[in-house]
Amino acid sequence: MRAVRATVPTGPTAAFMLLMLTLGMGRAQAADRFVSPAGADAANDCLSSTSPCRSVEHALGQAVGGDTVKLAAGDFEGAPIAASTNLVISGGWSTDFAAQDIAANETVVRSTGQTFAISAVNSETINLTLDGLIMPTGTHGISVYVGGTVVLNLTVMRSTIRRSRTNAIAIEAVGDSSVTVTVANSTVGQAAAPSSGTAITIYHFSSNPITVNLLDSMIERNRGAGVSLGALTSQAHINVVGCTFFRNHSVGLLTFAQAGHVDLEIESSLFVRNKSRYDSGAVRVSGDNSVVAITNSTFVRNATRIATEYQSGALMIDSAGSVDVVNSTFWRNRAPLPRSGATSSAGVGVRFGTVALRNSIVWGNRYGVDLAGTNGAVINADHDDIGVSALTGSSTLNDLGGNISTDPVLDDASRDPGGLHLTEGSPCIDSGTCTGAPTTDFEGDPRPTGTGCDMGADEFVP
Repeated sequence: MRAVRATVPTGPTAAFMLLMLTLGMGRAQAADRFVSPAGADAANDCLSSTSPCRSVEHALGQAVGGDTVKLAAGDFEGAPIAASTNLVISGGWSTDFAAQDIAANETVVRSTGQTFAISAVNSETINLTLDGLIMPTGTHGISVYVGGTVVLNLTVMRSTIRRSRTNAIAIEAVGDSSVTVTVANSTVGQAAAPSSGTAITIYHFSSNPITVNLLDSMIERNRGAGVSLGALTSQAHINVVGCTFFRNHSVGLLTFAQAGHVDLEIESSLFVRNKSRYDSGAVRVSGDNSVVAITNSTFVRNATRIATEYQSGALMIDSAGSVDVVNSTFWRNRAPLPRSGATSSAGVGVRFGTVALRNSIVWGNRYGVDLAGTNGAVINADHDDIGVSALTGSSTLNDLGGNISTDPVLDDASRDPGGLHLTEGSPCIDSGTCTGAPTTDFEGDPRPTGTGCDMGADEFVP
């Protein structure tokens, strides 16, 4: 079984490989525009690899729908995009543009303001893919404002965005805009503004739904949140697959809804050493009617720092919707001891709604209890290993059978971070139910491997 390092994204999932294939098929007949530090812009349409242009902005001015702008290794300035477009901006090309190797041919696109400033307020359609770029940024890495009836499909893949002064990716959608954002096989981190330097922040005021796909990416070391999404008037779909949230300082992932609601799916992901002052260190879901599914995911050493009325070191459900947590592990998360009358959960806290726990480990979390419910919350536990529970405010814990409360005997690789693995002799091995369990664990090992399905994100392989 493999560990995941903190400095690189996890391996590509089937979803990411399908994304790569789809982009490649869709642009087979498109023209290429070439840009190099050794090129020149004057009287140049950028169509010749032997006579490339010099600047990204000039190449974008020459490109037409369906083109790919290829950047050779070197440093470039970013450019604004303020009209309908259908483009790929692709880095990592050799000086002769014969081959792409994003590791060997580092392509740096920088700016003192916004590296890519995208804006549209009428009826434009923007399909933009940024592939293989390193963006050490100024104010923002990618700044997006869309309104009216704009259609935006933004994909960031195999890229690194780092050291923005405020937010690495900032998106605001209003009016009737339709927005899809995909971040795949990328690292987004080190946003520097205290408490507000967020890797990805999205304010969605549009009447149409927004879809956010985070695939095989690292969201790390941001001074603010890792990801913050507000669905203020409509519906938001957030899919997190194979991602690592590491050392974000103001919650790993935050979703909130006012008039709208959020559908959140987290699969095969790690939340390690994220912190917040209040509420939750790793994930907080708030707003009415949110629907959450967490599968094969690990929450370890996340923390809140200040005791408040309701808080959780790892996962706080502050929503009147429904939550399914399947084959996931919550271990050594931390919350301060609660004030009088407060509910403090170092592991999983449920303020409202219904939570179904299946084949999960909620154990060894510190100071607060492992599992807490209040305000009439309903928690249905099915084949789980749960430590200390606390229920207040007419909340209910329903034992559906197969539950235990004993040390799961985990191998801690969280300082790497990697996943948490069951060790030989763990009482969680073969103690879960295969009904409703995923067919593989967080690393892709088959489930079941032994005589039955294991509890937690890891399936023990001898």
